[in-house]
Amino acid sequence: MTSCGHSIAKCLQFCIASSGAGYANIGTVNPPLPLLSLLCLLTFSSTLSAQESGPASFYNVTDIVQNWSPQQHLWVKGNLNVSASKLSQLEDWLDQHGPNWTVVLMQTAAGQKYDGKTGMSAVEFALGTGLSNQTGFGDLSDPRSGQPNGAVFILFLKERKFSYFGAEAFDSRSLGERYWVGRLDKPAISAMRSGGRILDAAKNTVSSIETALTRKIQEESERKRLTEIKKQQAIDEAKLYPSQLRSLIQEASGRATELRKKHDGLIGPIVRPDIVAWTAESETIERLAHQSDYNNARQHFTDTQNAISSFHGGLDQWERSADRFAWISDQIQSHPAP
Repeated sequence: MTSCGHSIAKCLQFCIASSGAGYANIGTVNPPLPLLSLLCLLTFSSTLSAQESGPASFYNVTDIVQNWSPQQHLWVKGNLNVSASKLSQLEDWLDQHGPNWTVVLMQTAAGQKYDGKTGMSAVEFALGTGLSNQTGFGDLSDPRSGQPNGAVFILFLKERKFSYFGAEAFDSRSLGERYWVGRLDKPAISAMRSGGRILDAAKNTVSSIETALTRKIQEESERKRLTEIKKQQAIDEAKLYPSQLRSLIQEASGRATELRKKHDGLIGPIVRPDIVAWTAESETIERLAHQSDYNNARQHFTDTQNAISSFHGGLDQWERSADRFAWISDQIQSHPAP
């Protein structure tokens, strides 16, 4: 199957010229122009229908760029020793499993030309750059990430080479063309080394890369979910900080008050902790939590909590020391000086 070119008019011109020459060679009368035009239109329509349901053949890689469509995934050129039915099956498979892929299978890149380049370089430049810049290929996107996800796989049979290009959805996840050689190309190499399985080279490449992409996107989604959970936990904790701190302040204030009642002559932070500063910190934490500044709210809470804990530690030590001093005093009084 051969593409008719860029338009119906050009197809008609080609058919008329070719058919006229053909009829002259066999010495028959040329058919009327309207009839010939109708035949050419039917041929052109038949070609388009075949391309929509099966592989499309091409003469030069320019044909792919000019006739690319999101419904056509498989393009072939030359003798690949693969039946038409098998190629159609691959096109159907790509419809289901690689709707964002353009797969090009070529017997050889000899004679290919594009933008001043020839051979494999022409094909690779046309499909790696031309498709994205000149067709809707660049508009293909992954609904899960919203990123461009067009991908191209090329097999050069005679040259024994593969090429691959992947858009941002692949590049941003270490699945772009710079990871092709030695890593992403392994399924294709394995298929060709085990019996020259051209179709499996294409299918296994698409499957392996798409599977890796899905796994990475799922991992990103899970990380995002866990991040959201942690963020919500931080929000919930920050909302509780002010009330927790007020309870701690109240407890510290109560202990200090009791100590002053028992030991009226005591002075210093052990009996007069900095309640005013701690209360101010509680208000600061409440404001930070309201502003969604949860990290700073946590830091202020932790610092104030540590200060209150230090007060309790100092008070506990003083009470232990006071008991010891009281015992020493009792001992001295029970043994009067001679």
